[in-house]
Amino acid sequence: MRKLNRFFYLGILIFLLPLSVMGQFERKVSVYANVGASAFSSTKAGTDANNALRAYKFSPNIGVAALYALDGHLSIGGSLRFLWGTKSKYTLLSNNLGAIIKYNILPSDKKLSPYVFFEGDLSYSSIKQATHTGSDTSGVTPSDQGASSVTINSKTITYSGQNVAVPAFGTFFGGGVDIKAKETLNLFVQVGYNITYLKGIQDIKHYYAANSNLSYLNISVGVRLNLFQKKSFY
Repeated sequence: MRKLNRFFYLGILIFLLPLSVMGQFERKVSVYANVGASAFSSTKAGTDANNALRAYKFSPNIGVAALYALDGHLSIGGSLRFLWGTKSKYTLLSNNLGAIIKYNILPSDKKLSPYVFFEGDLSYSSIKQATHTGSDTSGVTPSDQGASSVTINSKTITYSGQNVAVPAFGTFFGGGVDIKAKETLNLFVQVGYNITYLKGIQDIKHYYAANSNLSYLNISVGVRLNLFQKKSFY
């Protein structure tokens, strides 16, 4: 719990920093809020079928961010993202604190402005596994009936209940479109790909059948409020 509290305090600090800096410049800060859903890759047959980092159902997410515009194209800032995923026997909660670089291909005050972004994350992920059994069909041996036949060896594995929460680094990158509604309000749609580097963490390797990182495709829609706007960039 102490680690989680520190994570949120750090997130609030990074989120508010652009707002405090903004008061000294004739530029603008944008505050973002979005909702969306994330799709995970499927598992393969055999031991990967019990991979705790794959095959979650279409998962809801929410996010907030604050960005400081360096000019009409380039912005930097911080974000907080939260994702909740479920599948049979598993529950995932992922909290991501990120530092963002965003580049609008067209000037950001245009009616439509496509953009790309890159985000470096510190995540705090909790994975809960219920006690369950699974099968391993990875073993294959020749059959007694001839060289053209094989016997698939299947064995039952019991997975004990676990609840592991770990910090990790990650990346989030993609693109979208800003849609200007009025001078202080934009809508946006974006698609991004998240990778959280969990598979090398000792607790994850020890407790879960995880041979991949936590990766998913995210689609979000949201609003952007432009604050402290004193003059145009052009």
